[in-house]
Amino acid sequence: IDSKLGEGGMGSVYLGRQKSVNRKVAIKTLKPELVNSSEFVDRFFREAQMATTINHPNCVTILDFGQTQDNLLFLAMEYLEGMPLADRLAEQPTLTLDEVLHITDEIAAALSAAHSHQIVHRDLKPDNIFLQKTPDGHMHSKLLDFGIAKDANASTQFTRTGQIFGTPDYMSPEQCSGHELDGR
Repeated sequence: IDSKLGEGGMGSVYLGRQKSVNRKVAIKTLKPELVNSSEFVDRFFREAQMATTINHPNCVTILDFGQTQDNLLFLAMEYLEGMPLADRLAEQPTLTLDEVLHITDEIAAALSAAHSHQIVHRDLKPDNIFLQKTPDGHMHSKLLDFGIAKDANASTQFTRTGQIFGTPDYMSPEQCSGHELDGR
C-alpha cells in the first residue's frame, strides 16, 4: 500500500501496487468496526462478486477480494486516473452536448451489461461515474460502486420491500417510495 486515496462511511480506499505485475491498484477496505457485522461483510463480498460478474469496459474491474489474517476485508480493483463526474462538474459546471452524449452512452452500456445479469445499481450519481482520459485525449467513463446494488438472481436478498437505499437527490420515485426496482 502506497497511500490513502479517500475515506467514506463504510471504509477507505488506498493506492497500492500489485507486485507480481508491477501495476497500480486501488484497494477498498471495510472499516474494522464493521467486520463484526455479518450484514456489512456479506454486502462487501456481494459488491465484489456482482462487479466481477458484469465484466464490461465501462465498469470498474475487480482484480481480487478477500479477508486478511487480521480480519481486514479488502477489494482490489483497477486504479483509475482521472476524476469523478461530480468533481468535473464542480470544476466546470457545464458539459458540451458531445460530452453529455458520450458519458450517457457509456454509462447506459454499463447499466445494460449489469441489467443483463439482473443487477440493479441503485446508486447512480455523478460521484459513481469516473472520467478517464485515454492516451489519444478522449474521455472514457466507468461506473463505480456496486455496494448497494441489487442482484435479482441471488438466493438471499439483503433488502426487503419498503427499505430505501441510495442517494435521495438521484433516486427514482420508485426507489424513494421503497417499491420493487428493476433496470428501468
